[in-house]
Amino acid sequence: MKKIIVLILLLSFSITSFAQIQDSEITKHNKTDSLLLTFIYLESGDIYIGHIISESDTVLVIVEKNLGVISLQAAEIKKIENIFRNSSIQLFLSDNSIYTGKLLDVEKENYILENLHTGVVRIPINMINKITSLEEKRLVSHNPNSTRYFFAPSAIPLEKNGGYYQNAYLLSNSVNFGLTPNFSMGGGVIIPLLFFITPKVGYKIRKNIYVGAGLIAATTLIPEATISGGIPFGLITIGNTENNFTIGSGYGLLWADEDFEQTHYPISTINGMVRISKRIQLVSENWIIPFKRHMEEEGYFDNNGYWVDDIELEEMETKLYMALSLGLRIMVGERSSVDFTPVYLYGGNDGVVVPYLDYVYKF
Repeated sequence: MKKIIVLILLLSFSITSFAQIQDSEITKHNKTDSLLLTFIYLESGDIYIGHIISESDTVLVIVEKNLGVISLQAAEIKKIENIFRNSSIQLFLSDNSIYTGKLLDVEKENYILENLHTGVVRIPINMINKITSLEEKRLVSHNPNSTRYFFAPSAIPLEKNGGYYQNAYLLSNSVNFGLTPNFSMGGGVIIPLLFFITPKVGYKIRKNIYVGAGLIAATTLIPEATISGGIPFGLITIGNTENNFTIGSGYGLLWADEDFEQTHYPISTINGMVRISKRIQLVSENWIIPFKRHMEEEGYFDNNGYWVDDIELEEMETKLYMALSLGLRIMVGERSSVDFTPVYLYGGNDGVVVPYLDYVYKF
């Protein structure tokens, strides 16, 4: 009987001690929400994990967990993500195991994870193939069409091997694809009349500052009435993929009936987007088109009331055309969004409001 009582006491002490150890582990690592790791995502697709030592407008110096001290060009950095103590993460191990939990601490050889089913565990660093933060996925749906507004582009480049499909009004279908980290090619058709292409280059020159250039060129698909045009443009964007402001400008070109015309003034765009909730962005796209044209009158009436057609009088007329919009982008999934906006079209003398609707799927 005494042996049974002693065994029960030992067992109770062991369970209590284990619980105290578990509680002390959690308490020990829950004291502060200090920074444990920093993820640096490059435009090339590489991901570095470590701690930032110093940062300037051109260079970021980090202690990478595998490579030691390295320097990265700021223009190559796509995104920086900080992992704080108690952040929700997912660990992918070399044996194909996947563990989800709160990251409590990072030791020299282990990650300390609080798992829902097993409590506090130590995972050897050399067994981990990949770490994914669940914080941003939980809080924010990414903008799947972050390099464009409703139609006009920003200077932010489309990532290499990334792309999206866009449909507007069911009649306009277009695709854009990142061929390199800085160059994308796009094109589409507006059924049944128009075909267009939209190549673009974009570079990050400083933190939250991008410059770019490109071309919007279109032509009709009707052989008997061929009309072609284009706008070579330059861009500057300030901000990131979720909140930014862009100014663009370029001269318009038009070929029609074997005649060539160029706009006397540049066509300009002023655009922006602002994240206002987990799934909604405000998006504004505005085109300003000053147009100058010749008004010709071949002849005049003389003092006797007769028409004289051998005199050509010429005068210039300048008109301002605009397309102004402020609407919503709704993220309906991790890879898709819907845009809706009223568009005010001003034609020089009067204006009209028309609705715009599109759907975007990122692949």
